[in-house]
Amino acid sequence: MDRRRSSQEMAINLKADHHRIIADLQELYCCRPTPEIFERSWTKDAVFEDPLSVCKGFHEYAAQAHDTYLQWYAMPKLFSASVTLSSRVMSSTSSPNRLVFAQTQEYTYRIGGQKKVIESIIVVDLDDEEKIVKLSDQWDGKLPTWFGSHFLRRANAKVAPWLVHVPRK
Repeated sequence: MDRRRSSQEMAINLKADHHRIIADLQELYCCRPTPEIFERSWTKDAVFEDPLSVCKGFHEYAAQAHDTYLQWYAMPKLFSASVTLSSRVMSSTSSPNRLVFAQTQEYTYRIGGQKKVIESIIVVDLDDEEKIVKLSDQWDGKLPTWFGSHFLRRANAKVAPWLVHVPRK
């Protein structure tokens, strides 16, 4: 007797707000940031974390450059294209209000045209209003833990506002 589950049985039921968050994140990862996405889906003090940077919300930085947003606005300057090759929701829970998904993204660098594929586990923590309070993008399922990595990631978050313009409403 074959006891394999069908893909429909294994499908995760997503709330409408979690669908919206995933759609907004897909736009960001495909280098299409808009102020509306951040108003709709991010808190003002949200934390963004990946192996290159740790950005800790609006109040830590100058009012005109919200670093969480800045990381997304920098991507179109670095990459001529970004395509989601695959995406799969791994978990969607209400308590804690969290969304976890695996994603494979292909980036094409503006200079040289080289392509880079990054496989990530993305953990998104949401507040009661279904807005992102923390996004952790773990390349190859992990964040750097070597000595000094946190300092360099914070430094990157501090320097980037000087290099990238974030549009105002």
